[in-house]
Amino acid sequence: MLQNMTEGAPLKLIIPFMVPLLIGNVFQQLYNIADIIIVGRTIGVNALAAVGAVSPLFMLTMVLTIGLSNGFTVVTGQRYGAQDMQGMRRSIATCVVLSLFFVLLIMGIMHLVIDPMLVMMNIPPELMEDAYAYVMIIVDGLLAMMAYNLLSGIMRSLGDSKTPLYFLIISSIVNIILALVFIICFGWGVPGSAFALVIAQAFSAVLCVIYIYKRFPQLHIHRSDFNLDWPELWAHLRMGLPMAVQFSVLGLGIIILQSVCNKFGSDQIAGFTTAMRVEQLALQPMISFGIAMAVFTAQNFGARRFDRIRDAVRRCSLLTLAFSLFAAVVVFAFGEEVIGIFLDNPSPTVMQAAHL
Repeated sequence: MLQNMTEGAPLKLIIPFMVPLLIGNVFQQLYNIADIIIVGRTIGVNALAAVGAVSPLFMLTMVLTIGLSNGFTVVTGQRYGAQDMQGMRRSIATCVVLSLFFVLLIMGIMHLVIDPMLVMMNIPPELMEDAYAYVMIIVDGLLAMMAYNLLSGIMRSLGDSKTPLYFLIISSIVNIILALVFIICFGWGVPGSAFALVIAQAFSAVLCVIYIYKRFPQLHIHRSDFNLDWPELWAHLRMGLPMAVQFSVLGLGIIILQSVCNKFGSDQIAGFTTAMRVEQLALQPMISFGIAMAVFTAQNFGARRFDRIRDAVRRCSLLTLAFSLFAAVVVFAFGEEVIGIFLDNPSPTVMQAAHL
């Protein structure tokens, strides 16, 4: 259901909107986490290390698609807040064109740089084959990832954060089932988990298309909506590119850390991979508040309600600080228990590396 966020108490709008978003972000993280758990428990430490050694590349491509799609759809939310339905449809058409351009660009660049990048990341020789296969399947499936993130971003920009969550939960279950089937029944190993992930993401994108087509005729775009010009493109680029850069800074930092960690062998890689997954889950409340605030701000900016924006920023900043302190306490107190989820009988070396 679409929601107008330009009227009513800001926190009473933002928190109910943020909760499905938080659950959805956790489930999106579970795509990669489920692969790591299944691979680690069914194949072994080396397979987990192979996936973990290149998982920062997966995370980088994922946050790029999330940043671009959420940035582009800020304009969509602004026009919805201003009740400019024609401009909103034109914005959706622009989002589709730009998203397709950038995902193809990212895929092309990754194909060109993947070999030197894996060398730069110090992937151990015994892990190279599985690591290369995993990351290339993910790269070739980026179109599915971008499609889901864009379509869910459009729905969120119009105030609907629940429907993308439902589809993400379904696709996460599909991912787990397919990964188990591909690895255990078909014996595909590490590539099987990557194929399962891409198919599940494509499935969630298809569900979004069907839902939008059946439930929201006001979102249907026509050929005339693709009559784009530079001002229209720039309005979206100046939102999408900074958000993509902001999201990718953390991903680049993790790649550097992973490159150093990869020098120390499979046990250290497995431990570091596990610890990073725990950290990323702990960060999700703060990330979800940020995306929720982007939607709230976009709609109220379009409606010229700047007083509501200032009030919401102040309140959400305090809540985010409280969540940060809570997450730090939980991870410190229960870190070892959470780490034990990822591996069956982890060695003391793996556990020590993850805990530190």
